[in-house]
Amino acid sequence: MIRRNHVIRRLITGERAYPEKWTKPYFVEDIQSLSAKAAHSTIWSFSQKVGANGISLVTSALIARVLFPVDFGLVGMAALTLGVVSLFRDLGFGAYIVYKKSADQIDLSTIFWLNLAISIILYALCFGAGPLANKYFNNEKVEQILRITALTFIIGGIGSVHNTILVKQLRFKAIAYVGFFSSLINCFVTLLSVMVFRVGYWGIIFGMLSSSIAVTGFNYYFTRWYPLLVFDFQRLREMFHYGKNLFFQRILNYFASNIDYFIIGRMLGAASLGIYRFAYVVPHTIYTDFSQTLSAILFPVLCKVTDEPERFKKGYLKAIKFISFLSFPAMTGLFSVADHFITAVFSERYIGAVIPLKILCFSGMSRSILTTMGPVFNSKGRPDIELKWNLCVFPVIIIVVYFGSSYGLNGVALAMTLTSYFCFIAAWISMRLAKIKFSSYLAALLPAFIGSILVLASVMLVNTYILSKFHFNHVLSLIILIPVGACIYVFYLFLFFRSDVFEFINFIKGGISR
Repeated sequence: MIRRNHVIRRLITGERAYPEKWTKPYFVEDIQSLSAKAAHSTIWSFSQKVGANGISLVTSALIARVLFPVDFGLVGMAALTLGVVSLFRDLGFGAYIVYKKSADQIDLSTIFWLNLAISIILYALCFGAGPLANKYFNNEKVEQILRITALTFIIGGIGSVHNTILVKQLRFKAIAYVGFFSSLINCFVTLLSVMVFRVGYWGIIFGMLSSSIAVTGFNYYFTRWYPLLVFDFQRLREMFHYGKNLFFQRILNYFASNIDYFIIGRMLGAASLGIYRFAYVVPHTIYTDFSQTLSAILFPVLCKVTDEPERFKKGYLKAIKFISFLSFPAMTGLFSVADHFITAVFSERYIGAVIPLKILCFSGMSRSILTTMGPVFNSKGRPDIELKWNLCVFPVIIIVVYFGSSYGLNGVALAMTLTSYFCFIAAWISMRLAKIKFSSYLAALLPAFIGSILVLASVMLVNTYILSKFHFNHVLSLIILIPVGACIYVFYLFLFFRSDVFEFINFIKGGISR
């Protein structure tokens, strides 16, 4: 009886004696080659994002000529419900592994079994939440889509720890392969289902499922890691202590980022949501391609130099400068050619997305640099600051976006753009935490900001006074305007900020050469 009670106590409290090989740090730290690794990781991640989103854009452009806005809206409604439930899949434990320098097999295995159990529970919740989703969106088709799409929980839960391992090891080349080839599989299955078998919006769902299976399989192949049959409650408490703030922060970030979708789906219907998704996704694809990619790399990199203030400062300012170099002119250029882009790529059927897209370009500019706040807070061990900030600003976002919805899609887009600039206050807080002058932060953005204004002015002048007079079609207009804006921007940078350009080129060369 005493022996049995002792075993039960050890099981609950986590007081165990493990083999030495289980508790040996699983990851080897090497901060000497950190800059080269960061460059290498950035190049691969950026290439993967561009390739994957390029494939996604082509896929969307092709199926947009077969499907209707309401089809994309229905899938979007199910995706929103899925997104709410998925918030409980990652409790911040993956970030804890990246943060912890001595993470071992016990940590990884504990997270694996927890994630798998949570994934199964979440699938059951999605299966039962279908009627509620139908009621909220006033559409009976959402339930069926949700129950099938929710299978991605179980599939993804099997391989979530493996992705964390690759991130911790800065193996973004492997992550790039995973993302690119899974996107190809998604594209093939989606096009085959929609264009050949004519299954309608179900083709998008089948593509998502096939992509999820591919990601999990590739993650296992690249990590060759398998969990131990062990679960440590003591380690779990440590993880939860770090991850709880990140967990609640993710909830707030999700609703703050998707409140426009929720309100449009509820107030304006599936067709309006389908059109708005095109307006939102296009500029924010640029934001995710480079900004979120570099931010994902920035967190593990900053964690390794958090005790070296000068390296921390230099690395962070370089990151936001390089982000702005690409995102700022891309956003203003997209603003200038929005009408040509929507009509040429997606057809006249989606012309209602033009004005919201133009407005959201300015949201994409702010979000592209503000996404770097999280890595600063997290690497300094203060994710609670971002959580508190989001708690303060979230109610304001709801009120502003709800009010904007009374003016249609344009009002929602304007509300989302205005609220995105609130986060510059949080950026100022993160700079104080990192002991970086806010003036240095703004100075790092200045070259790209001035250049983006030149791109906007030049492209609009050529479009207004040359192309419109000769009545060029939308495709030809894009072919002319994009090189014009790019050439003017590159010439401006070489003329006034040559040293920054060469620093950026050397950064890229460092990543390619590895």
